[in-house]
Amino acid sequence: MDIYIFIGLAIICFIISAILSMAETKFEELTIDQQNTYYTTTRFGRILSSGLLFISIFEYAPTNYQKWIYFIIALFGYMIMAVQLPKLAANKMEDTTVLNLFKPIHTLFTPFTFFLRLDTEEEEEVSEEEIREMITTQSEIEESQSELIENVFELDDTSIEEICTHRSEVDCLYLEDDVEEWKKDIFNIRHTYFPVFGEDEDDIIGVIDTRDYFRLPANASKEEIINQAMEKPLFVSENTKVDSLFREMKNKKKFFAIVLDEYGGVEGVVTLHDVIETILGDLVEEDEEDEPLDIRKIDDNKWIIYGSADLEEVQEKLNMKLDTDDNETFAGYILSHLGYIPEDHSRFELNVEALNITVKEVKNHKIGQTIVLVQKGETKSE
Repeated sequence: MDIYIFIGLAIICFIISAILSMAETKFEELTIDQQNTYYTTTRFGRILSSGLLFISIFEYAPTNYQKWIYFIIALFGYMIMAVQLPKLAANKMEDTTVLNLFKPIHTLFTPFTFFLRLDTEEEEEVSEEEIREMITTQSEIEESQSELIENVFELDDTSIEEICTHRSEVDCLYLEDDVEEWKKDIFNIRHTYFPVFGEDEDDIIGVIDTRDYFRLPANASKEEIINQAMEKPLFVSENTKVDSLFREMKNKKKFFAIVLDEYGGVEGVVTLHDVIETILGDLVEEDEEDEPLDIRKIDDNKWIIYGSADLEEVQEKLNMKLDTDDNETFAGYILSHLGYIPEDHSRFELNVEALNITVKEVKNHKIGQTIVLVQKGETKSE
């Protein structure tokens, strides 16, 4: 074989093998299908180029003794110059640069490798239980990170009903109110979205987006606000899971939804902010006041208890066994003994079992703050 042909063929084989070795370091971020296709090309190209190189050595060397010497030299030279050094160089190069060098070779070899492609690697399916097991056994994972991952897993087990704002606490606008009343509420309450109710709280007309509202002239009429700042509401069932809600909000580009109960009535509202808090925990704005404790002790026998307080927690704090009658909150306990729904802004006193309860606040027919006096000598331990 002519010496120039031999040298030229050797250089071509080294270059092809070097590019293929470089490309292999960049396959990890590709899909499994792409990896299988590209690995077929690199294996075929390596075998072809190394085979041509060693065949030319045996063809060029005049004696058997020289053939084996050239073979050993070429073998180590090939491993260093065409495999190891190119991989080291590729680690310092951009992925796109290396893959752009590889793709012409891949295209050239495709007619020869098309029938050789086999799915030699498969994606491993890891169950939720296996991931949880890994989280608990990996000491490197911080507690906050572990909690975050756990919260993500809980999304498909948590219903919207658990995270939504109940209708009694929803700040809304009423269609019958004048535009000045709307303006006052929007400026004072500072929400991004306000549901608009018609005849009653189950009659949802739409949702005002305040980002559009504040782009309107200051003297905009109610009709202009409705036409330009109100959008159709997104309705979701109270039984919908949080992960499904997140996907629906993402697909429909909505950040606010009306939650309906099984009868089609309004249960409350839910926002993207609520979904994020399900994962990350409570997010409190800098100027947002901390919510008061539901149960706070004033002195030995006197407590401030809000109607939203959990009844079991009330019993635990007061060290008393109360007649719960299937009530879950302290407000439910009061109403079950009161026998009627109190008027807004009314104040009244109620003696129940060993408790003297003074209701200080009623808003939207909902009991707020109460002062509870535990009668001495009548406390009953659990």
